[in-house]
Amino acid sequence: MLAIRRLDKSFVLRRGAIPARVLAGIDLDIGKGELFCLLGASGCGKTTLLNILAGFETPTHGDLRLDGAPITRAGRDRVVFFQNADAALFPWLTAEENVAFGLRIAGVPP
Repeated sequence: MLAIRRLDKSFVLRRGAIPARVLAGIDLDIGKGELFCLLGASGCGKTTLLNILAGFETPTHGDLRLDGAPITRAGRDRVVFFQNADAALFPWLTAEENVAFGLRIAGVPP
């Protein structure tokens, strides 16, 4: 199980500036074998969250655990990939229909 508790991430965008909070108070549990899809507008923090879950970045605050062990760095127990949505989505389908399409092709029941 992946457990995320009170996750925050802030960045200093320029020297001397007040840190910009890009993730705030994220709590999430994802069970083994569950399908999870992260959707959101450009710049909302999706990639930042995925980079933290992969161990590529550290959160400003919060706790991340995979099967009870803290995630503190990248590890062989996780596979991460990013896909260019422009080349992967059907623009005439809704977000839900785009996600369902791949599952249907793979034979996953609705």
